[in-house]
Amino acid sequence: MYNDLTVLICVHSKDNLHDRLFERALKSLNFQTYQDFKTVIVFDECLESTKVIAILELDEFSCLNKNKKTGLSDAKNLGLSKIDTEWVTFLDADDIYLPEKLQKQIEFLQGNPSIDILSTHYWWADLKIVDKTLQIRRLNRTCFKNDMYLTHEQIAERLPKENVLCHGSIMMRRKIFDELKYDNTKIGYEDWDLWIRCLEKGYKFAQLPERLYVYTRNPNPIR
Repeated sequence: MYNDLTVLICVHSKDNLHDRLFERALKSLNFQTYQDFKTVIVFDECLESTKVIAILELDEFSCLNKNKKTGLSDAKNLGLSKIDTEWVTFLDADDIYLPEKLQKQIEFLQGNPSIDILSTHYWWADLKIVDKTLQIRRLNRTCFKNDMYLTHEQIAERLPKENVLCHGSIMMRRKIFDELKYDNTKIGYEDWDLWIRCLEKGYKFAQLPERLYVYTRNPNPIR
């Protein structure tokens, strides 16, 4: 899968805190044990300082600029329209990957070629600021145990009732977006809506039994 993977990051920054979260996200990308991927960043109405952070943190990336924010789905669809690799994965600009996240997903997909969409379990993170440094105060388990919703059958049975997948952890075939797009009218649940439509089209899901993604629960950290 050399160079057949792109990480898509859509970032909307409006203050220094969002820039610091974005910097933290990019650092987690640099710490990945698997490094054979491309990076596409959609700057979705961002500060100039946000773009400088990307230049400082990443050796190479492609960027798209949107001067006016029109919805997360629009930003994702724009980014996806410029990606040509077989696989795409997502990193929300205020979240982080654990170091083996990409490597473990790729190894699973290489051994399970029928899978089209692969998720991982995740942590909720509470943040704090210590000596002007942004740190994780506590990692919290979600209500989903690591052995829940792993197979396509388990996911397909539950997904119409509850979103059991973490969007930022998803790795999926890029060709899916030639047929399906994010719906910008589904504000707040555009990912869940897309997964259900993927099910209806017959795409196959799986989930790793590990928490490899960290979702930031409180955007305003404790000082």
